[in-house]
Amino acid sequence: MNNTRKPEQGNTDNLFQRLSDYISQFDKTWIERIKPASPESIELLINLSGIRKWNRSFPKSYQIYLEKMGTDDGGFLSSALGAYTDIGTIIEFYQEYSECKPEVFEFPFFLFFSLEMGGGLAFDLSGKNKDAVMEFDGWKFSSFFSESFEKMIFQSAFSHFEKNKYCLTFNASSCFSEIGNSILNKYGFEKAWFSDFNNLIGLKTDVCFETQTAGGVFGRIIGDNKNLIDEIMKFIIKETDSDAEILEKDF
Repeated sequence: MNNTRKPEQGNTDNLFQRLSDYISQFDKTWIERIKPASPESIELLINLSGIRKWNRSFPKSYQIYLEKMGTDDGGFLSSALGAYTDIGTIIEFYQEYSECKPEVFEFPFFLFFSLEMGGGLAFDLSGKNKDAVMEFDGWKFSSFFSESFEKMIFQSAFSHFEKNKYCLTFNASSCFSEIGNSILNKYGFEKAWFSDFNNLIGLKTDVCFETQTAGGVFGRIIGDNKNLIDEIMKFIIKETDSDAEILEKDF
């Protein structure tokens, strides 16, 4: 990875500019393909979701997402997450549930993306989990997905756009957090600011790695230094007592 193009950290006021600056280094036409949600559709979603009942509003990062690309995000989130992300689909979801399953509105959750494999991603409106992204199977809580919507979209952008000459993917045991931190320290990776409890991203000039622990451990090591990629994978296999398994090796 060229560290000059890593996502910049900032605040929600410049979130879209930071995201756009990062993605445009890989896909210069992305900014032309995205389409905002209309104010009318955003207001309709607010009314249908019943979010005001809980005296809450959308997290600012999600509000910005809607205003900039709520109708079409240029394909990166829908592809990276395997989700239906456009506001029209979510509106249809709430319209259908208001007719056939009105009881779901008694739960303090706002589902903002519907996953292709079933279930969805939601915010907790009770205030107990701040702006954490939660995964649901139906309307039952499944797991915490990401620390925040902002971190989730940068994680998705990184996974979707960051491609290199060599790539190795693997899975491993669920007890991976200590091993991930050992990799950071042993090989001198910079821990990306958009890492969180489920997603660890390490950055170097010639190699980077990411692991996702929601629903099991999936990892990817990419870069221009295939010898270092092999060395890191051997370290992972050793530290997991051979529990780690190479899924695909593209070199």
